[in-house]
Amino acid sequence: MSRLQSKKLKEDTKYNDQMRIERNSYLLETEWLKDEIKELKAKVLDLENELYYERRNKRISEMYNEK
Repeated sequence: MSRLQSKKLKEDTKYNDQMRIERNSYLLETEWLKDEIKELKAKVLDLENELYYERRNKRISEMYNEK
């Protein structure tokens, strides 16, 4: 193997390793973001339920106060 071929092989290996690292990093980040989205959706649902019950209770208390 010539020096030029050896140098090219090292460069290709380095490039391939870097691409693998970037791909794996992207996949990990994507999974983390999916998990965060699930958590945020659950929080939104909890807040919507809380708001619904607070408004309902406020209307009920206003109805009783009017009587």
